[in-house]
Amino acid sequence: MDLPRTLLSSVSILALTAVAEGSGNGAALALDLEGSNGQLPAVSGLNVKVGGFGAHLNDETPAGVFAALALPLSRDFGLQVDGVSGKGNGAPFYGVGGHLFWRDPSRGLLGAYASHLVWEASSDEGTTDFQRTEASKVGLESQLYLGRLSLEGMAAYQFGTLEGFAGKGTVAYYPRDDFRVHLTAGQVQGPGFFASAGFEWAPPTVRALSLFADIGFDEDRDVRSLFGLKLYFSREDKSLIRRHREDDPDVDLPNDLFQSIQTRQIAGPVCPVGQTLINGFCDGNN
Repeated sequence: MDLPRTLLSSVSILALTAVAEGSGNGAALALDLEGSNGQLPAVSGLNVKVGGFGAHLNDETPAGVFAALALPLSRDFGLQVDGVSGKGNGAPFYGVGGHLFWRDPSRGLLGAYASHLVWEASSDEGTTDFQRTEASKVGLESQLYLGRLSLEGMAAYQFGTLEGFAGKGTVAYYPRDDFRVHLTAGQVQGPGFFASAGFEWAPPTVRALSLFADIGFDEDRDVRSLFGLKLYFSREDKSLIRRHREDDPDVDLPNDLFQSIQTRQIAGPVCPVGQTLINGFCDGNN
């Protein structure tokens, strides 16, 4: 398939460029993250992240809010709990997630991840309904820090409405401490291959707030987008790269909505009991 090959080529070019540009200041950044007293803890302290987002795919435009609470369990291990809630296509969605991980902020992260997302059935009188969908994941996540370059990955078993493999890989680069750009490629059961590019930016004058956006496509060439803002609450004012490596891992639940949208469309519309689907509408005259 040409799309994955093109994306992987772009990722490789970005990675090589980032390594070349970051070789001069990568060592200094690593030393800064290590701190004056050696290795920093897996999580710097209790911290909270909240945000709002909107998404678009195949004429569906869900929107909602998310939150994450991260705390240290010991010097080397941390825990984060995620939550998301919102509405799309006339029906509510909600989900929870959890991260249990080892991390050295100067080197990387390795941990376990689990999540569960539910999108309730939609119902419009006289038209088709979409069935309730569930997407649950249990797997591993990892991050490798190479100066201003981050390599991130997740591999999980997916179950619920559809069952099978779900995974993705991301190459991220921080040209500035408060600005991140990234490319992601992945595969999920049902919808198949997807790829996206995006950014997150924290204004230097208000570093507790950031704006983010992603745009991408799936193997059917449908365009998908995700955008919003985040608010970070911690004891110390930090740059974006330090928040990502010292505090809370990313909240992935909003991205699961794309899978739910495509799963609903793969499963197809359903009609209330006693009605039949005819030309896209539910007819009760049998």
